[in-house]
Amino acid sequence: MKKLLLTTLMLGLLVFASQPAMAFMGSISTPSGIIATVPWSTEGLVLSWNIYQNVDLTWNYEYTFRNYAGAPPYKAISHIVLAISPNAYAEDFWGSNGNLSVNMYDPSDQSNPGLPSAFYGLKIDVTESADFFSFTSTRGPVWGDFYMKDGKYEQNDVYGYNASFGTPDPLDPPSNGSIGNKILRPDTYTNIIPEPSTLLLLGSALALAGGWRKFRR
Repeated sequence: MKKLLLTTLMLGLLVFASQPAMAFMGSISTPSGIIATVPWSTEGLVLSWNIYQNVDLTWNYEYTFRNYAGAPPYKAISHIVLAISPNAYAEDFWGSNGNLSVNMYDPSDQSNPGLPSAFYGLKIDVTESADFFSFTSTRGPVWGDFYMKDGKYEQNDVYGYNASFGTPDPLDPPSNGSIGNKILRPDTYTNIIPEPSTLLLLGSALALAGGWRKFRR
């Protein structure tokens, strides 16, 4: 009986641990998905993302910038702002290769030229790599807007944003690819909740563990 309980417990924990984590990949590019100024508009700019869930149910967000040739863009990215809502706070995001800040961003701000409209966002100042940034969050992915910027090119501001900026965000669940020229960014309303199947497996494993302790006593 002891061996049977132990074996059942181990199998339950193994099944729980082996459940595949959720992961999503996608991209958008100029000119249809991203509106951008020169030189991003002329060399072609592609923003891609890789988002996956960790064992502790937090999420990793990774974003990469490339031109059509697959190389880093001629003009580096100095910062990007991902749309979030006011109930998201700076402590919801960490582990970035850039400096993170949460604030309201307005077109009147000279540091964000060409911004179509004011929005609340998570700003990442990309410090280590101009064509890649990442962070971890308790909030799962949903569809939304972004704005990005560099300095100047031939005395003109360099910036870009998704072509559907300001339109209602799709309510579709996260998936591979892009929907409505939106990108996947952190959930703005609720922290991530495990899937029912994951909760069931975890509950079964914990119940088995409790039964094993009682049996030993």
